[in-house]
Amino acid sequence: MVAAIAFAMYLKSMGVDLNEANIKELAERFLTSDLMPGVNEEMPDGKIFEMEYDLSERPVFCAYKDSVIKCTKDYIKAFDKKGGEIWTKSVSMRNPLVKTNGLLLLVVDIGGNDILVMSGKSVKWEERANERIINAGINEDGYVTVVQEGRDCRNRVRVFDPRGIEMFSRSIQKNFVLAACVSPSGEQFLISSLDASGAVASPVLEFFDMRGNLIAAKIPESGTIFPVALYLRNDFLAAASDSLIVCYDGGRNEVWRKEFDRICSLETLLGKYVVAAVSGSKSSSGSAPEIQIFGVKGDRAVSGPIEGEIRNIRAYEDIIAVNTTREVYFINAKGSLVRKYGFKTDVIDVYFFSRLEAVIVAKNMIAIVRIS
Repeated sequence: MVAAIAFAMYLKSMGVDLNEANIKELAERFLTSDLMPGVNEEMPDGKIFEMEYDLSERPVFCAYKDSVIKCTKDYIKAFDKKGGEIWTKSVSMRNPLVKTNGLLLLVVDIGGNDILVMSGKSVKWEERANERIINAGINEDGYVTVVQEGRDCRNRVRVFDPRGIEMFSRSIQKNFVLAACVSPSGEQFLISSLDASGAVASPVLEFFDMRGNLIAAKIPESGTIFPVALYLRNDFLAAASDSLIVCYDGGRNEVWRKEFDRICSLETLLGKYVVAAVSGSKSSSGSAPEIQIFGVKGDRAVSGPIEGEIRNIRAYEDIIAVNTTREVYFINAKGSLVRKYGFKTDVIDVYFFSRLEAVIVAKNMIAIVRIS
């Protein structure tokens, strides 16, 4: 009843004659925001909202639930999709890094010691590391991995459960740790490192159980670096150097490998596809940048060229965002273009709210955009 009265009053204020109006059509327009002011308003080019920011603050951003997170060395702020401030929290960090698994927000101080996990605006747990933090991550179930410098070793890798209880800490004596992550099943843990002790540097992928016991170790290819390692469903793993992708199954057996002239970026899609931004391959006739999508068995599902040099790619459910510095292409799992946006300044990264909306971070400004 209240909604009906409000609707009638609104129509009257707009000068609509209720005796002649098509009430059903007007109601549909009202509910889909064609008439209702301030709801789902959109710029002509499909951008929902734009906001400038101060580069001197060196902020980092991410999309967290329905808000945009902006983090500087002095504060963490959450904004709604119209730029309104929702909450703020004071911090003191040198070089903040923010990541999210959708439900939790991880904030760590790279080069510093602070680890912060938040649920909404509340701190769920926090920790102060004894050694300087090099990298950190959070998986979809809330397990947090932290790579630190070591006092009596080269690096230390620590794993925390979703409650913030440290499960184990592992000292890495000679290798340089590049990445560490917990598998989707929560049953194994990966450390990707570089062994530079010999005449030729070798990448090492070490798999551990959740008590810190070594299960297996793999050397994908000598003489190169594998800085990217991403888990898929059933604990399949895709690891990439600048020219090679290697995929392992849940039993740590190599399933396939693909070589390219250059790999720009790697992502996973729907937990069962590997998405690669590449140029030049044995199965490709040219060296122009393209997006290739592979199944866990190595079969190529989709391949399509992209105009411009690819800076990075990001994925959410069945949507891929391709950043070519001044343009962002949104394509689906079939390789079809869904939407494209252009910018006057360099695009740094793309973060998804959902498969329908995303925030694009460029130099000096951010834009909330509609995907479809």
